[in-house]
Amino acid sequence: METKSALERRPLRQQIYEILRERILCGELSPGEAVRDVSIAAALGSSRTPVREALVRLTAEGLLHNWVGRGFRVPPLVRSEVEEAHPLVTTLEPLALGLAPPASATRLKRLEALTLRMERSAGNPIALHELDAQWHRCLIEGCPNARLHKYIEELRDVLRRYELAHLSQGEAMHGSLQEHRAIAQAEADQDRVRSTRLLQEHWLRGRSELLARITDEDSTS
Repeated sequence: METKSALERRPLRQQIYEILRERILCGELSPGEAVRDVSIAAALGSSRTPVREALVRLTAEGLLHNWVGRGFRVPPLVRSEVEEAHPLVTTLEPLALGLAPPASATRLKRLEALTLRMERSAGNPIALHELDAQWHRCLIEGCPNARLHKYIEELRDVLRRYELAHLSQGEAMHGSLQEHRAIAQAEADQDRVRSTRLLQEHWLRGRSELLARITDEDSTS
């Protein structure tokens, strides 16, 4: 845990929740690592009460486990989580794209700009992953179903730890940028059938690559 951080004038439990959530999702708190309220409170200059509240909230969201007698720990990377979450996002994001209006010239330029930035960020997994998330949000921008957007973001959060671990292996999203450009080209051609099919295939490939990297040993707590 880092040294004391300045906390803003917002509810402490929300700030601490956001700090810990980001550290879990980006891998700063690694799978299996113990998360102790005393250490966090000391590092952040907070009392233990808002820290405990944040830990309980993260546990309810599945980002922490609370084992009796062992305290809070970051859950391990397990195949079953990818197997459950990936088919959902593979279905829901193409659905959101199908509901979105035709891509404007401005949106297509933003997609290309994000792809170029991803190319330049190949050595920085965290930046690369954030740019990829921005690209996908831009792609389905304008989908009128707010609940659908919410579900997709929640699924992204589930998969983020796995994708960052994958990117850290040095693969740098092999094949992903070409797929992004193919999807954007289909949108530019106003071929929504093709773009949704390519988007679904993009997610299916990502699932296969992630599962290939998660061993049986990773699935034990």
